[in-house]
Amino acid sequence: MTRTWVWLQLVIGWLPVWALFTTLILTAHPDTAPIDAALIALRMILAGAALGLPVHRLVDRVPWPHPFRLSFAAVHLGAAAAYSVAWFLLNSVIESVARARPVLIIGYGVGPWLVMGVWLYVMIAGVVYATRATERAARAEATSAWISSASSPSSASSAPNPGIAFSAIDDSCRPSRPSATTRCPSAARWVVTARPIPNVPPVTMTTLTR
Repeated sequence: MTRTWVWLQLVIGWLPVWALFTTLILTAHPDTAPIDAALIALRMILAGAALGLPVHRLVDRVPWPHPFRLSFAAVHLGAAAAYSVAWFLLNSVIESVARARPVLIIGYGVGPWLVMGVWLYVMIAGVVYATRATERAARAEATSAWISSASSPSSASSAPNPGIAFSAIDDSCRPSRPSATTRCPSAARWVVTARPIPNVPPVTMTTLTR
């Protein structure tokens, strides 16, 4: 997946959230200009998207367990709380930079900010887990299709004749005369002799047994 496609997915994924935040701000503050509401919503999703990068790494480090474990839920509960607090503080930092003076964004209170931050964390983590599951399913399906095509009779009949003869002999087992009889030792070596074998149909698997 190219970097351009990743950024395109991020933009498409956050556009609905931007529209949702803009609508919520206009609904809660009817006297706010639409452009101001859009800028405030943009600040909120920029902070959320920036903090979403560590969430991606956490999801890669903590895969979805089978079966489900309470420790997995505890990790994400702590991470959601940390994300929510960081999102609240980062919004204040961005606003402070924009106004060139310290600003603490509170709005209707810290509680709604923290709840919204937890919602953003759940949304990001859920989307990442779903994407990873889809990728694994696609890889498994591709592998299954490759194995099925490789083991089909048509592919086996078109396989070339390997032309390899296998023999279990040892140098000490070679008789000095054609009529001589030599007892082979118990530990014989498998010797593979690559020579053409006429009139041998193609094979897909050869099992050697002593």
